[in-house]
Amino acid sequence: MNTMRRQRGMTLVEVLAALAIASVLLVGLSSMIGDSIDELKEQQTALQQAQVVAAASRYVAANYSDLVAATGGGALTAVTVAQLKTAGFLPAGFAATNPYGQSACVLVRQPTPGRLDALVAGYGGSAIPDRAIAAVAMMAGQGGGYVSAAQPGIARGSSWELVTTAYQGVACAGTTVLNGAAAHDGGHLVSGLFYDGPGQLSTDFLYRDTVPGRPQLNQMNTALGFAGAALVTPGTACGSAAAIAIDSASRTVVTCGADGLWQAASTWKAPVTNFADLPATGNTAGDVRMVTALNRGFTYSGSAWVALAVDENDNLHVPGTVYADTVDTATAIVTAGTITADKTISSTNGGIASNWVVGRNWMEGPTLYLNDAIAPGTPCNILNPDGSTTYNIGSFKKDANGFLLSCQPPDNVFKYSNGTLTP
Repeated sequence: MNTMRRQRGMTLVEVLAALAIASVLLVGLSSMIGDSIDELKEQQTALQQAQVVAAASRYVAANYSDLVAATGGGALTAVTVAQLKTAGFLPAGFAATNPYGQSACVLVRQPTPGRLDALVAGYGGSAIPDRAIAAVAMMAGQGGGYVSAAQPGIARGSSWELVTTAYQGVACAGTTVLNGAAAHDGGHLVSGLFYDGPGQLSTDFLYRDTVPGRPQLNQMNTALGFAGAALVTPGTACGSAAAIAIDSASRTVVTCGADGLWQAASTWKAPVTNFADLPATGNTAGDVRMVTALNRGFTYSGSAWVALAVDENDNLHVPGTVYADTVDTATAIVTAGTITADKTISSTNGGIASNWVVGRNWMEGPTLYLNDAIAPGTPCNILNPDGSTTYNIGSFKKDANGFLLSCQPPDNVFKYSNGTLTP
């Protein structure tokens, strides 16, 4: 019995010892969990600050000219997180406050003409403990710093320090960001963005506006690639704003025309080998292509390809007048109107006219053949209603036997060369 009682007593002592050890471990574990939560809170705070700083850098670079104008004469400009979100530099769902309930504001000033300095400062919420704020600032990335309660008028980073007087007294979203008081400014993160001239990030961005003295900020140093919605089809809608894009098929530059359609910057298109290769679709009136097999150009009329000069069948169609020093043809010249020459029209095979051949000075040749017979005494020099004259005085005809007749006055009839109606 005594042995059994001694064994039961030892068991109770062991249980009490185990409970004591467990209590100590639980306290330590609770402390570790608390520290871990604090560390996660600090990390998230630093990450959020870094995101705002990155967005502020891009915002200042993109709006440099406007900010220079707004901060002239020593003025201080505040940019809210909401503005960064609206401008697309922060996602729409980005939190307005960090885990400590602090908001962020970008304070921009121009200490010297053309140079912008920006301070991304936290305000409101709960103060970050002194034991943690330096570490949080270091985790916030380049330019990270803080304001301590011990020195509320100084912002301090790992490699920089500045007096906040020039940034004090400005409201952001209706609340003063910095005022120099320990209770107000202490325990908040600040990040410095110090710009040399147009900005320390000038090599990373192509500026939309002119930067005085820095033309390189408006120049591309590499090819500009186009993708997605910037690859378009000419002739499709493009809206009303001026814009450029790339033809998705030919990879040539196109512009948004005044008619609201994408148009090729040049009407000259890529050449094709044969006339049949000219595209039937995707054309714009005025497009021009060369057909290399013919060495000829064709333009698109809006419904069909039309020859610029000689067509695919070797025909030349001119709706107006053709002027040339010499017209040389191997077959025939056919016209529905009149062929006029200031000098000589010659032919080795003869000339045929279905109406009149008129010589202003003279007509000559070894033989004159008249193929239409008329009777002596036929009237001539007849005035027609339209003012023209049929068989003018001096006109020649022949009779049925081939004897020559001429229109003679005063009786205006055809007579033989002896002036009578008999040969």
